[in-house]
Amino acid sequence: MTEGEVLRLVVVRALELIGADHVLLALPADGGAELVVVVCAGADEAAFDGLRLPCDGTIGGAVFRTGKARRAVTPGPGLDDRSGAAMAVPLAGVDESLGVLIALRDKGKPVFTADRVTLATGFAEQAALAVRTAREHLHRHELDLLNERDRIARELHDHVIQRLFAVGLSLQGLGRAAESPELRRRLTESVEDLQEVVREIRNTIFDLHGDPAGATWLRRRLQQVIDELTEHTGVRAIVRMSGPLSVIPPELAVHAEAVVREAVGNTVRHAMARSVTVAVAVENELSIGVTDDGSGISPDSVHSGLAALAARAADAGGTLHVQASPEGGTRLLWSVPLP
Repeated sequence: MTEGEVLRLVVVRALELIGADHVLLALPADGGAELVVVVCAGADEAAFDGLRLPCDGTIGGAVFRTGKARRAVTPGPGLDDRSGAAMAVPLAGVDESLGVLIALRDKGKPVFTADRVTLATGFAEQAALAVRTAREHLHRHELDLLNERDRIARELHDHVIQRLFAVGLSLQGLGRAAESPELRRRLTESVEDLQEVVREIRNTIFDLHGDPAGATWLRRRLQQVIDELTEHTGVRAIVRMSGPLSVIPPELAVHAEAVVREAVGNTVRHAMARSVTVAVAVENELSIGVTDDGSGISPDSVHSGLAALAARAADAGGTLHVQASPEGGTRLLWSVPLP
């Protein structure tokens, strides 16, 4: 059962057991300043669903804060105009308060007796256990799902894409050896189709690895580095990232961060630029392009920082190119093949 199904079952059973007209289950919101009714059982459920109750001055708020069951002639603000007698018991975990179970009777009906409070307290203890079990089950399910997504992504990257690359290389070799122009054209088209398939697979891998925000650790880290270097400098940063950055292994991610930090840092310190554009792309390789509209390449950077970036590229089997941009400024392109 899902957590929502468990919560629904809790209020329905409590309604039958306690002898109330309505039973609400409220969870904390806004740092504990309010309680929000997430599920309700009774004749007029819609009137209570989603209701926000202040913790100050209400029976539910008092029970949530103290962890002790209470009964009252009226439930307090937010419910006084709807109900009469009230009782609330904590829905508590091992080291936290999960929420509050609130039982209500219609106006004019008798208050809850002490034995009903005892009965409701025991029921709430069992209900809290059921809720914790449902949450743990959901957590395990989510972990299993993430592990399965990681497995599929690894299979796609390590086996399917590599086999497609091998087929593409074979077709390219046949194309160079073919004497017929028509055959060469068709083989070239087939290679291009394979490259498009690889791009689609990489995007699928990205989706499998993506978090709920659609981002990855590397995306966030590179953006953070760029923000740190350009903040309060007057240099406008334009950032473009494309492709499945989530497939980048940790050792290559370290290189990527160092390249962005050095290249953008050079722009900020030496280029007297108004803007810098950082383009990070993942297709068959990881490429990082940094272009500015400044004064050109600094001689000092050529012999120090850029030499280090060239060494990083060489270590990973890639290349570094630095040249003057036709529009003015400097363009750096650092690229390495994916492992």
